Amino acid sequence: MISINHATQDELETLLGIGPTKALGIISYRDEYGGFKALEELTEVKGIGPATFAKIKDFIRL
Repeated sequence: MISINHATQDELETLLGIGPTKALGIISYRDEYGGFKALEELTEVKGIGPATFAKIKDFIRL
């Protein structure tokens, strides 16, 4: 399980469909908003839509 509130860029990139740009987007989002409050909030990150979220939701946690 990868913590989307604490994972490094390299850790985030191990998730299916998450490359360097999306990983940096996740980190920027959590820095700007003080972390994710719900897993579904990940879809607010540019480039992460419902399809990508569906692929990774079983592998992530807050």
